[in-house]
Amino acid sequence: MDVAVSLHAVIFGVVASLALLCGLICLGLRGQSALVWLAVGLACGAVETVVLGIDGGSIAAMAAVTMLIPAAYSCVTQSVRRALGLRLSPRPLWMAIVGLTVMSLLLLAGNAVPILQTLPFQFAALLALGDAILCLWRLKVRGVVETGLLVALAGMAVLLIVRMPLFPLLFEGTTPVANIAQSDLERVLMLVSGLLAPAAVLFIIARIVGNVIRRYRIRSERDDLTDLLNRTAFERVAAQAAPAGAAIIVCDIDHFKTVNDRYGHPVGDRVIQGFAEILSQTEGTAGRLGGEEFALLLPGATLDAAAGAAEAIRLAFHAWRDPALDDGHSLSASFGVAMLQGGEPAQDAIARADDALYRAKREGRNRVAVHAAAAKPARLVAAA
Repeated sequence: MDVAVSLHAVIFGVVASLALLCGLICLGLRGQSALVWLAVGLACGAVETVVLGIDGGSIAAMAAVTMLIPAAYSCVTQSVRRALGLRLSPRPLWMAIVGLTVMSLLLLAGNAVPILQTLPFQFAALLALGDAILCLWRLKVRGVVETGLLVALAGMAVLLIVRMPLFPLLFEGTTPVANIAQSDLERVLMLVSGLLAPAAVLFIIARIVGNVIRRYRIRSERDDLTDLLNRTAFERVAAQAAPAGAAIIVCDIDHFKTVNDRYGHPVGDRVIQGFAEILSQTEGTAGRLGGEEFALLLPGATLDAAAGAAEAIRLAFHAWRDPALDDGHSLSASFGVAMLQGGEPAQDAIARADDALYRAKREGRNRVAVHAAAAKPARLVAAA
């Protein structure tokens, strides 16, 4: 009895500590519903452990356990789903879990033998856990965290599966729950569960924190208005492409200040977004260098191919319309193209493309100019 009570106390301490950890992280990382679900699930598990440790044989305790165990597993499953970016479990699954839990409560009220009474709610917990395992199994790419979580949850499912057929075989139907809890088999299962559950929780937390870090990294690399790469991120990507060589297009919306002054900044923002959308639909990596200036990286492209891509973008933008613009107001952009030679700094190629861009502007705008070589001036290759 002392060993069982001590084991319950240890498990309660671990689960309660993890619930507190989730709560503290949730306070720091606001808006993380996965952490909320996880904290609630751990709280249910902690209360269930206390109830079993203090008075696991009473009807009130059994009723509490009957509801808490499926609730705990269901909450953990929702946490896994939210951490994976999925919706909550489908309604039929919720209905099945609730139905099985109610069945266990009715069996308890009807004085059914303990072994039989526990089967429905254990199966409900297994259904919830199976949903989380299926979500992880369906992932196209699983990293260390996702694989570790899958293994931990699968181990917990095995424990539930072992309990359901073995206990009716090993114990008489009238054996009190308190006696089953003191058996060597149950202590071993509890010990293994006490190792798997914290591991699963830590993997879920790792996934949630990883999601937050990825989001912040994406935000730091992306332009808020267009969702294109910002200048720093674009230059880094260009530097990574430098060893293999690439073409760079630098482009600028013509007379953009006039658009802002005449129609207002909201319209100007839509023009920026419209141009960015055209760029993003073009093969390559697009970035916003600042204001109305953009760039496009075309790995492995020739100078002529890049000039052709720039001309296609120019024509598409010239045909693009915003409802707020006057009927006779046509938009245009100027383009400069240069090659990024293997091993050279990306900033050098961007500077050459920028030189070609200003050549295009001096020639009348709404055209494409190519910087043929680092030592040669830009030459005009396409115009309106």
